[in-house]
Amino acid sequence: LRAGREDQYFFAPRFARGMRHGNFDILHIEQVPSAFSCAQAVLERNLLSRKTKACFFTWINWEYPLRWPWRSIEPWVLRNVEGAIGGNRDAVDILRRHGFRGKTAVIPQLGVNPDFYSPAPNPSLRQAKGLREIVIGFVGRLVEEKGVRLLLEAVRRLKIDHVSVLLV
Repeated sequence: LRAGREDQYFFAPRFARGMRHGNFDILHIEQVPSAFSCAQAVLERNLLSRKTKACFFTWINWEYPLRWPWRSIEPWVLRNVEGAIGGNRDAVDILRRHGFRGKTAVIPQLGVNPDFYSPAPNPSLRQAKGLREIVIGFVGRLVEEKGVRLLLEAVRRLKIDHVSVLLV
């Protein structure tokens, strides 16, 4: 199933046909447990292929208020799946606080090969950007939940003048 904020409303009209004709051991749902598409997948699994185990994946690592109908969808999904995969420890901790009692795993989906991607001296970049001895970098969307404000506050509290913050 597709992922993304707009998919909180997404339904897959032909999903049931696949569940009806498949012989699946595991249904992995790449969606948060409050999404319609996640609930649809679990409901159709319950109706058409109860022997299939269901799990979902989530990155959500911040407390999130849910309005109706999502406030009703999430607890139902959490009661009706066997497992959850979190992209980070905080995501699994939040699922536990929200009442999930099934099996969990923390499996970050993104990573780098440190042998290939490692810091290398680049004095011309440092000079061009006015970077100091220690550089703390952030690459991502500049939105509240990414914690950029917290990063900047932490750097300010260091009270040392040889640190630069590079936001990309």
